[in-house]
Amino acid sequence: MITKTSGTKEWAETNLNFQKGCRNDCVYCYAKSTAIRFGTATPDSWAEPSISMPKCFPKGKQVMFPSSHDLDTKNLAEALECLVRLLANGNRVLIVTKPRGAVIRKLIDFLSTPPYSAYRDNVTFRLTIGTTNEKILKTFEPGAPDFVERFMALRDLKIAKLRAGVSAEPLLGGLDTFAYLYDKVRPFLTDAIWVGKMNYPRQRIHQNTGGDFPEELIDWIISQQTGEEMLRLYEIYKDCPDIRFKDSIMSLVKAE
Repeated sequence: MITKTSGTKEWAETNLNFQKGCRNDCVYCYAKSTAIRFGTATPDSWAEPSISMPKCFPKGKQVMFPSSHDLDTKNLAEALECLVRLLANGNRVLIVTKPRGAVIRKLIDFLSTPPYSAYRDNVTFRLTIGTTNEKILKTFEPGAPDFVERFMALRDLKIAKLRAGVSAEPLLGGLDTFAYLYDKVRPFLTDAIWVGKMNYPRQRIHQNTGGDFPEELIDWIISQQTGEEMLRLYEIYKDCPDIRFKDSIMSLVKAE
């Protein structure tokens, strides 16, 4: 029996979170829409998170950390506590974040100082950057860092000789958006760049914003990520060794 992998399972065996809610408050967020659907958050309460430290930590696995919220200066102490436990348990950790400079600098220091420097090869960073366009970033990810801060974080990780790539999922645009983004970040990649389209944009954005989001912007993102446009992107970049395609694009390729 063949098991289809999608979502976070494409990247890791399991994941770990320590917070409910996220200050980034991205309008397309799957975790926010799930929390609203099950009545554990509202469109307004999600951006005021609360700490909920895990009771159990995986051992000897590939762990995505975190997967339903982000790291910021207000939860950095808890993030480091979790990271210590994950590494001590022999896990390989994939840190996925819309990177804040202060947080990345602290993590670089952490992984450059004994005894935790011994674990640096067990950590990979995947920085979420969906576009270089500051206006689009602020519109779809209102509480997250701007492009310059994320780009500088990628540069700093390369200087520190830590493994770091990019997640362009969701891509905040189409083929042209990805082409420009890839050209900007490519010199600083020490791991792959992953690209995927925005999933269920109209449904999730309506739910996450209470319907208070410009409908023409939802129409725009959908028009940028038609099946034809994503197949064009795949055909142009499929042979690039540092580009990976998420299931949202690969499902189109397989169907074609």
